[in-house]
Amino acid sequence: MEVSSTKYRVGVPPVRPLPLENSHKVGDVCSPDVLDELYEKVADILHAHDIALTKPSNVGDVGNAVDLIDDWGSSYEDEDYTERPISLVYRSYPNIPESARLTLLIIAHWTNSPEAWELAVQNIRPLVLEYLRTQQDVDVEMIDEAHFDSLSLSPVGDDPELTRNWDGISAQIVDVLESNPASRGNMTTVSIFRAGITTSSNNPINVYVSVSDDCSQADWPPIIADIKKIIDPHHLELIFEHNAWESLEYWD
Repeated sequence: MEVSSTKYRVGVPPVRPLPLENSHKVGDVCSPDVLDELYEKVADILHAHDIALTKPSNVGDVGNAVDLIDDWGSSYEDEDYTERPISLVYRSYPNIPESARLTLLIIAHWTNSPEAWELAVQNIRPLVLEYLRTQQDVDVEMIDEAHFDSLSLSPVGDDPELTRNWDGISAQIVDVLESNPASRGNMTTVSIFRAGITTSSNNPINVYVSVSDDCSQADWPPIIADIKKIIDPHHLELIFEHNAWESLEYWD
C-alpha cells in the first residue's frame, strides 16, 4: 500500500497536488446508514492513534474523534455543509469535473508525528473498501485544517531585523531547491507573509515555497528539512506546496 506523506497531509494512494474541490453528492455510492457506521469505525481508528479532529466552528476548536461522531446525526449531501471532519466526497481539480475521485476526506489537527497519520490512513483504507464495496477506487486523504481552509494573508509588518536578513534567507532557500535534483528547475515561488486561517494581524510569519507539479511530494521531506534548518533560527514557519504563484513579498 503506497502512502504519500508530507507535513500536514497524508494519503493512500498518493495525494494529488492542491487545490482540490469537494462535492458531497455521493448518495449513489452507499446508504447513509452505511456511511454513518463507516465514520464511527474511522473515528475509532483515529482515537486509537490519538489524532484529534477539527470541530465545526460552532462547537470549538478540536476534539476527540469518538465524541464528535455522537453529535453529527445522519449523513449530509448538502454542498454547503463542509465542516464535517470525516466525509465521503468527490474530490476534483477546479473546473475539471472529469478529474473527480471518490475520497474519504479527514480534516484533523496536526499534533501527531507523521508516522501516526500514516498508520491511521493505512488502517482506514481497507475498512473503507470493505464498507463501500464500490466499483470505483477510493482514496483516503487526511489533511490539517490550516491546509484545508483558505489562508488569510497579511503583511509581515515592521520587522527591521527580518527585513535585513530576508535576502540572505531567501537566497539560501533557493540554493537548497536548486541543489536537490527533485526540485531543481521546479521552484515557482519563494515568498514571505503572515498567514493563518483567521484575519488576525498576529498570524505567524510564514515563508511560502511552491514548486511545480513535476516535483513529486514523495521527494519533499529532505527538501523541507533543509529549508527548516535555515528558517528555524529566525522563528519562521513554512508553507511548502504545489502552486504556480508569482513571487510575493508582503511586508506592509
